[in-house]
Amino acid sequence: MKAAKNIFIAITLFSICEISVSAQTRRLSVGAEFALPAGSFADDFGIGFGGSIRYEVREDSKYSFMGTVGFLSMSAKESGGTTQTMIPIQIGGKYYFSEENGFYFAYEFGVHLITALAPEKTVNGVTTPSSSVSSTDLSFAPGIGYLMSNLEVGVKYQVVVASSNTYGYFAARIAYVLGGK
Repeated sequence: MKAAKNIFIAITLFSICEISVSAQTRRLSVGAEFALPAGSFADDFGIGFGGSIRYEVREDSKYSFMGTVGFLSMSAKESGGTTQTMIPIQIGGKYYFSEENGFYFAYEFGVHLITALAPEKTVNGVTTPSSSVSSTDLSFAPGIGYLMSNLEVGVKYQVVVASSNTYGYFAARIAYVLGGK
């Protein structure tokens, strides 16, 4: 049931990005992502690594809509600690400062599908079994970047609003761009 819900969310978000695309420029990019936890999130987790796919529709000469799906994994700072995986599913937009390529401001909002896995541990002869916890949390991210024909580089500050707390991380993305100018 949960998998069906997640697939429905992804299809819905990408469908929204298909708004009257007859004359617009379309781009698909595949990128590597690196994340650096911030605040109290940085106390528990180290650098994260992953990737993402982004579909972008240029609405006019300076503005575009986009949908992004990614995967990010972060390990605990302490040895044998919890591993956290995140699947961000977000929509948003970009405002380009020039009419072709170049610098842009971006914003994204959506959800993060999060799974935390704690491995089995033995302390003083007592074994605690492995366990996992999953959640679907709201998220948003302002960012900036630069697009050069087939290469895109961007950074953003990702905020995840969980039921018990809010945390964030800085993310950098370098991607290969297919299609469009």
